[in-house]
Amino acid sequence: MLASAQLKQVAIIDLPGRPGFDSVAFANNHLVIAHAAAGTVDIFNPVRRRLVAQVTNLARPTGIAVDEQAGKVYIANSDAKNIVVINTKDWQVASTIPLQAEPVSLLIANKTLYVSQPRAFSIATLPLQRATPGPVIAVGGSPQAMIYDPQQNLVLATIEETADVIGIDPAGQITKKIHLNASQPTGIALDQAQRRLFVAVRSAVLVLDPATGTETARIASPQGTDSLWFDAASRTLFASASDGSVNMIQGNNNQFTHVEQPTDVRGHTLAVDSEKNMVYLAGGREGRSKLVIMRRAGQPAQPVQNAQKTNANPAQQEAKQPVPGKPVLQNSVQPPTPGQQLVKVQH
Repeated sequence: MLASAQLKQVAIIDLPGRPGFDSVAFANNHLVIAHAAAGTVDIFNPVRRRLVAQVTNLARPTGIAVDEQAGKVYIANSDAKNIVVINTKDWQVASTIPLQAEPVSLLIANKTLYVSQPRAFSIATLPLQRATPGPVIAVGGSPQAMIYDPQQNLVLATIEETADVIGIDPAGQITKKIHLNASQPTGIALDQAQRRLFVAVRSAVLVLDPATGTETARIASPQGTDSLWFDAASRTLFASASDGSVNMIQGNNNQFTHVEQPTDVRGHTLAVDSEKNMVYLAGGREGRSKLVIMRRAGQPAQPVQNAQKTNANPAQQEAKQPVPGKPVLQNSVQPPTPGQQLVKVQH
């Protein structure tokens, strides 16, 4: 029996704008939320449990990549076909980077920003220390999520139509291709210590050897599971589905346990704070945007019934936003606490 955890809801916070979220990430001790349906990026302070800033006037923001050392957050401003760069010191918009196609997912690896462009069947590269863009990599399908594997020095990306995981080397060449015995791959996560690659597919999460591509286990998951977050500190994979459920999965020698936790919202945008044992899920309920805050508590878990070893050779609708003008930074629309003055800042 493996030790696992349960999630206990400790708060649910109202957020401005209609529901529809894409990505979340931590930057400068804040939670950065891509609020695609509202056309904003919400900056949430986990200690004060309130929004402290908002970047508004965006066109369906989706992916997020954080460069902590440089103090920058990169936002995929999808319908405007550009990347918005935010300074994490004051949450001001620093610049925008134009693209030829709509960006969705972002990843920083080897001092390069990788940008998935699903409608163009490509991944663009933007070297962060050069003013000129890098190569655009044709991937033969719609790239979904990306993860960096430092041991192989490859960016791994899921390709939906071909049911593949591809590996891209620092020169921008596809040097690895893992064909999945499954359909509709989306989310991807990596356990570097145990050398396990997790891929969300239709109704399951696959466990693969990232070097050989061998499928070692298959864990049943709710339909709509497309967001994965691996927490190395607790060796737990968090898998969230569009119905708002969170599946916590732990494994040892390919024997897996899980705890599935329903929530009070519908949404799949998940972030895990391993130091404080907190989990954040953005979603919607009754037409209103919510942020659910949960705390992990130790609890024995039940073995997963259909997690099994496999043979070595296994063979939301996007809410369209109008393209507005220049992004604007403003404070949270939540009312200030008594005695506190909100200072509005515009870019």
